[in-house]
Amino acid sequence: MKAEELRQVTSQAEEKARNAGRYALGAEADVTGFKDHLKQHWPAIKASLLAGSYIPSPVRRVDIPKPQGGTRTLGIPTLTDRLERDYSLAASLA
Repeated sequence: MKAEELRQVTSQAEEKARNAGRYALGAEADVTGFKDHLKQHWPAIKASLLAGSYIPSPVRRVDIPKPQGGTRTLGIPTLTDRLERDYSLAASLA
């Protein structure tokens, strides 16, 4: 794994955490632990992306109260799934 590639991916995760108003952090909710996870698992994640065999994790369901009563269910994907989406989008635009 290239150090520059890992730096770029972890940088994207940190950016998502900083922009909490624009991006939900993800189901992990712990960027520090996620960086360690990426360092260990990025080669396998990248290989599955390139092979087209990546399978996203189920989203975490969260019920948000509505102003007039009731709730609205949101699906929160994992950071890995969000980065996969960004990685795939960047590759398709290149």
